[in-house]
Amino acid sequence: MSDKISPVAIVKEAVGTFRHNPTGYLLLISMAVLVDYGIAWVSVLPEEASHDGLVVILLAICVTPWLYRRIIHCTIQTLRGKEEPVGKLWKFVLGLIAVKILTKFLAFVGGFLPSVGLGVLFGAEHVEMILMLVSEPIGVIVLLRYGFVLTAIAVDDHYDYSLAWRLGKGHTLRMILTALPLLLAFVCSGFFLLSGDGSAPSVFDPLWFSMSVVTGALSVFTLMMYSAWYVRLRERYEVVRKTTVQEEEGATVLPSTDADFVQNQEA
Repeated sequence: MSDKISPVAIVKEAVGTFRHNPTGYLLLISMAVLVDYGIAWVSVLPEEASHDGLVVILLAICVTPWLYRRIIHCTIQTLRGKEEPVGKLWKFVLGLIAVKILTKFLAFVGGFLPSVGLGVLFGAEHVEMILMLVSEPIGVIVLLRYGFVLTAIAVDDHYDYSLAWRLGKGHTLRMILTALPLLLAFVCSGFFLLSGDGSAPSVFDPLWFSMSVVTGALSVFTLMMYSAWYVRLRERYEVVRKTTVQEEEGATVLPSTDADFVQNQEA
């Protein structure tokens, strides 16, 4: 039997988690939609309204880490079937910043150097296009692999960056498949904003609002699926780790109670 985790199984677990508490998740989706809607609105504001945009951005910065941690914690707690401690918000914020910086840095290094070499071969005018084509996939992969630091912090699990990278080994492409709908939604939203005349779309524009709803909902559901990936991969890691330790130490299973010990002695 294959030891690979099916993306379909991950989707089913996320759906089952949503059914466990639909009201709570709908509230979280509503908050995600408002954040996405606000950020998209700020991106097309004229310069004279920059003060309003700054207020919206600050609110989004304050709300987003709490929202991410809440979604992750609820999902992992439901999948594990037990109460989980809530990780410190400041640790989550620092982890989020570290993962973002690491993602951007590795995407730049992995994208810039190949782009320079390919730009020499194909012409300097193509460097920017090559940089985007190479660096963006690298950024997604790094974010998926190191993002497990955030899931661990959200439920106060032990974590480090090397462990986060090892957890996703051999599963990266399947994780990308589950995140693909959200990535496509971001691309479509970007094309929609770029296709305008540079002015802010109407707040009541049905297409713009619909795209914000879809993107917000997909953001929450993708984070739920990512949390499901963490739970299953962490379970496998713990089983392998304990088995390895027992084999190295030659450990034997000890009786769980005094009564078991007496029975074993009599036998």
